[in-house]
Amino acid sequence: MEASNRIGAAASLVPVPAISSSGTLGRHLARRLVQIGVRDVFSVPGDFNLTLLDHLIEEPELNLVGCCNELNAGYAADGYARAKGVGACVVTFTVGGLSVLNAIAGAYSENLPVICIVGGPNSNDYGTNRILHHTIGLPDFTQELRCFQTITCTQAVVNNLDDAHELIDTAISTALKESKPAYISISCNLPGISHPTFAREPVPFFLAPKVSNELGLEAAVEAAAEFLNKAVKPVIIGGPKLRVSRAQQAFVDLADASGYPIAVMPSGKGLVPEHHPHFIGTYWGAVSTSFCGEIVESADAYMFIGPIFNDYSSVGYSLLIKKEKSIVVQPNRVTIGNGPSFGWVFMTDFLTALAKKLKKNSTAMENYRRIYVPPGIALKREKDEPLRVNILFKHIQEMLSGNTAVIAETGDSWFNCQKLSLPENCGYEFQMQYGSIGWSVGATLGYAQAAKNKRVIACIGDGSFQVTAQDISTMIRCGQRTIIFLINNGGYTIEVEIHDGPYNVIKNWDYTGLVNAIHNGEGKCWTAKVKTEEELAEAIATATGAQSESLCFIEVLVHKDDTSKELLEWGSRVSAANSRPPNPQYKQRIGFYLHISFGDSLTDTGNLLLLSAPHNHKPPSCGAPPYGRTFFRRPTGRLSDGRLVIDFIAESLGLPLVEPYFAGKNAAGSFSKGVNFAVAGATALENGFLEQRGIHNPFTNVSLATQLHWFKQFLTTVPNVRSFLKSSLIVVGQIGGNDYNYALMQKRKAIPSLVSIVVDHIGSAIKELIRLGAKTILVPGDVPLGCLPLCLQKFKSSSTYTDYDPKTGCLNWPNKFSKYHNELLQKELSRIRELHPNVTIIYADYYNAAMRLYLSPNKYGFTTGSILRACCGAGGPYNFNESALCGSSPSVCCDNPSSFVSWDGIHYTEAAYGWIAQGLLQGACTHPRISTICPSISRVGY
Repeated sequence: MEASNRIGAAASLVPVPAISSSGTLGRHLARRLVQIGVRDVFSVPGDFNLTLLDHLIEEPELNLVGCCNELNAGYAADGYARAKGVGACVVTFTVGGLSVLNAIAGAYSENLPVICIVGGPNSNDYGTNRILHHTIGLPDFTQELRCFQTITCTQAVVNNLDDAHELIDTAISTALKESKPAYISISCNLPGISHPTFAREPVPFFLAPKVSNELGLEAAVEAAAEFLNKAVKPVIIGGPKLRVSRAQQAFVDLADASGYPIAVMPSGKGLVPEHHPHFIGTYWGAVSTSFCGEIVESADAYMFIGPIFNDYSSVGYSLLIKKEKSIVVQPNRVTIGNGPSFGWVFMTDFLTALAKKLKKNSTAMENYRRIYVPPGIALKREKDEPLRVNILFKHIQEMLSGNTAVIAETGDSWFNCQKLSLPENCGYEFQMQYGSIGWSVGATLGYAQAAKNKRVIACIGDGSFQVTAQDISTMIRCGQRTIIFLINNGGYTIEVEIHDGPYNVIKNWDYTGLVNAIHNGEGKCWTAKVKTEEELAEAIATATGAQSESLCFIEVLVHKDDTSKELLEWGSRVSAANSRPPNPQYKQRIGFYLHISFGDSLTDTGNLLLLSAPHNHKPPSCGAPPYGRTFFRRPTGRLSDGRLVIDFIAESLGLPLVEPYFAGKNAAGSFSKGVNFAVAGATALENGFLEQRGIHNPFTNVSLATQLHWFKQFLTTVPNVRSFLKSSLIVVGQIGGNDYNYALMQKRKAIPSLVSIVVDHIGSAIKELIRLGAKTILVPGDVPLGCLPLCLQKFKSSSTYTDYDPKTGCLNWPNKFSKYHNELLQKELSRIRELHPNVTIIYADYYNAAMRLYLSPNKYGFTTGSILRACCGAGGPYNFNESALCGSSPSVCCDNPSSFVSWDGIHYTEAAYGWIAQGLLQGACTHPRISTICPSISRVGY
């Protein structure tokens, strides 16, 4: 508990003394690391990072810990982050970066903010077509960056000083805010150079706390309280995301207030106080601790707080729990049974408020006390009998106190350590989501370096130890006093129980001899090899007595088949899950590796801004604050406060956010995972055609045909076009709305006649994409135009009862117009499907995905009184004024965009886009459902 509570320290300011050589990039980075709580940086030197390491060493409050390899440096930063709240490692370009990749992926999966810093190429080498060493022999230096894009929450490539300060600070703050790793590449020639932006004294580093939507929070608490108060025997189960939300104390307060029994998921062990009187053990399905599973699975309501349900934590998807009985509380969302989900409701706020609403109910706790039987006495053993694993962990249990911490390696230690009862303030860590064998050696190094007030007890299997053994030497060099139990059973036991084979047998090492050789008489290190309980007891007595200040390595010899019963059960169930035969029903399911988009401002991720830059001293509104304030913290060219629907689609597919076409070199190498051709203001029809009908496009001369032309130019740079398009999800983003809007605003009467022409152009574009080789195309319909503040303000009517929808307040006739467009579009898509049965064409029902927000605003966390008002505007009944648009004076931005559906009167907020995306990806708003076509889609975070 103590270690994990420290994560809040990551955002606090730590004074750093000024020194004479301050003002350089290297010193700025060093001070920033100290400010956020990092005191030790794990590194492996290489020629691209040597100058940077020089400047990190100069920071008096920063200690550089040299590791034997990059993988262990990354694991050490992972372990350090578990104890301190944030960790950091420094490696060299590509050979170092790709070596640390596995460790950073593990940190990402475990929601740990690890700052991965890479010494990059000389800034003068970018764009020169030169081939450098430590690369794969190509002049493209982005291979490493692209690898990191899917396992870090943000990436910063610092190859000039002008924006270095902003890039570094943004990367660090994003890592802390998202509780995920960040990647920072720094050109090797820059760390020692001064720049005015690097202040001599550190600027206070502050992260604003996240605030729940008040109405959403109130609604979520009321619904949850009603759900739980009518239950007879409810229970609470804590999960690993308690750490991310820093909600441990709120969890305890809820348990105290409710009287419910509390359990912990296996990956959450150590985050829930096991000395609490209501603690009943680990809930892990069929391998739960004794009597815990019975209480949880017999409950009529269970609240999972911060869970991660995967095949390991669910024992091969075999948990006997029902969704309709559950409340799932995630860091920013609450879902109740099969019913409502409340977004922008943060875990700590929710638990604190809920504790005040729950009635005391100890029924389930009383049931547990009735059925609980204390552990029995171990079987009688003979003197000098070979040591058994259960005896080993009986002795480890006796070693635990508030001054110790347990590190459990992937393998049978998972199951044996789960049965340990943790005293108050005893730390506990293991890597369940990623499960990378060998993790514990580096993690032990990092954790012990961060938590010097604790003695770490690491339980490591022989197979795992062989992967990362070298950094025992670093532990000795750092003077650590860890106790390592090396459990030697001659192979990969956990793999044997899942699927046995000769590949699970490894060469046995003389492990104590190896550690003695590494020790080599330098530093404090003591080793022992034990085969019986008597020898084990003697070794532990020495390790905790005469050798209490030494690194103690105790090799424990056990039989190869000596495993916990939990591993046997778990292994058989996971094996069964892994061995399921292919389901013919899912034969057509596919995953996407690229994401290609067309469209207008609902899809543009920056093209309008980039196209305007060379010609306009004043950027369009999307290039200035407050655009981008919620997610990106800066304008990106998106006409919203944060992400768009296509951003959420990309995230759900596990892809990076889609780059605008004009952000790169207009070549395939710049867009390895997707490219966006959408431009804000674009129309489906060409400008010349519209001008002939008296309709003027005031923003751009880009049409859907223009975007298709760019796309074809782009394809000339792609080596294998057919393969490229076959693996792409192509989004013909919402297009046509501007054709209608311009006509409406300019009071043209021939608008209905435009619809069939617009739909025909969209259909022609789809058929051209199919001709080029597209296999999966998503086509959005129009949004409810009559709900936009733009339309509501422009076409105000005095006929309240006839012109407005009484349920939503939206204008009826523009919405009927949107429905008419959508009806014709769906008919056109049906015709194209008949012509091309081998192509998947998905209709995205933006209309109904958005309309549900207007019909039930509180359900989705929006404020009823502001549902038709713009967040950013200059006043009036809808907070929209054509002469003072968002970003221009005297418009003002609201404090909490997530409580508004409309961002600027024309476009939606990130919260609204998130819910629209959720309706498309997990709801019934795509035809056919995209979730049946792509099983890899993950949940949208709204």
